[in-house]
Amino acid sequence: MKGASFGIVLPLGLRGEFVGLAADQCVDHLLAFASDVERLGFDSVWLYDHLLPVPPSPSPSLEAWTSLAGLAHATKRVRLGTMVTSISFRNPAHLAKMASTLDGLSGGRLEFGLGAGWYEEEHRAFGYPFPSPGERSRRLSEGLQVILKLWTGDRTTFTGEYFSTRDAWCWPRPVQSPHPRVWVGGRGERITLRVAATYADAWNLSGGSIDEFRAKSRVLEKWCETASRDPASLIRSLEHHCVIVDGPSELARIRRQYPYLRSQRGDDSTAQPFIGRPADVKARIEESIEAGVSYFVFSVPDAELLSRLAATVLD
Repeated sequence: MKGASFGIVLPLGLRGEFVGLAADQCVDHLLAFASDVERLGFDSVWLYDHLLPVPPSPSPSLEAWTSLAGLAHATKRVRLGTMVTSISFRNPAHLAKMASTLDGLSGGRLEFGLGAGWYEEEHRAFGYPFPSPGERSRRLSEGLQVILKLWTGDRTTFTGEYFSTRDAWCWPRPVQSPHPRVWVGGRGERITLRVAATYADAWNLSGGSIDEFRAKSRVLEKWCETASRDPASLIRSLEHHCVIVDGPSELARIRRQYPYLRSQRGDDSTAQPFIGRPADVKARIEESIEAGVSYFVFSVPDAELLSRLAATVLD
C-alpha cells in the first residue's frame, strides 16, 4: 500500500502464546514467525520489552534484547526493533553499547525504540523503582540524551539528575550513520511528545484511535515548532492488533482462540480499528495514512492471518 511501511510484532509469550512450550520450542516459534514476516515482504519485526506476561501470569516468555540478537542472525532483510525499550530496565550508557553491538550484528538493521515504561507489576516483581509518570518521562529524556551522546561523540561525560557518565565511550559506533533510527513511544503531551519532537526520528502511538492520533499529532507538531524542526521529518507510527476476517462468525471464533483480542469496549471499531473484513481494514489504514500515519506496527496472532494481511496491504 502506497504511503506507508508495515512492521509486525513477534510473539514473545507475553500474551500466553508459549503456554505449555519448553524453552527451545518458544525460540523455535519466535524464529518461525520472523521467517514468515520476512518471506511475505513486511518491512520490520518488533518485540515488546516486558519481563512479565500482560496481565501477569506464570506462563513462559522471552526477553527482548537477547531475542533481538538471535533474530539478527536468523533474518537477512527485515529491520529489527523494540516497541519500545523501557528506560527503567537498563542503564542508558549500557543500553547504548548493547544497541551499537546489535546494529553491528544485524548489518545495520536496528530500529531503536525507547519509552518511559508503564507496566507497574513487572517493575515491582523484578525490583525496579516505579516513580511517577512525570519522573519516568524525565528519565526517558535524560537517558536518550546519554545514548545519543555516546553514539555520536568520542569520550562522554554527562551529569544529570538520574544518569551520569564519566569519560565513557561507545566503540565501535553503530553501523548506521549517524546512528540507528530512534523511536519514542508514548502519549504524554507535556514531556514524552516533546522528547520525540526534540530527539527522535519516529514517534509511535500504541493502541490509540485515529482521532487520538490526530490530536496527539497536533501537539507533536507544536513541539516540533518549539524545537525548530520540520514536522514532516518525523515518522509517525500507529501500533495495533490487526485481524482480517471473512465475517462476524470467524471473528468470534478467533476471539475465542485468542482472548486478548476481546476489546473491553465490545466490538467498538474505534477501540480496534484494524479488526474486520479486508475492505474495512484497508479503509481504516487509508484513513490513518490521510491522518498522517506513515508506519504501521501490527500484532497478528498467527501465520494464516499474517498472510491475509500481506495480501491486503503489501503491493
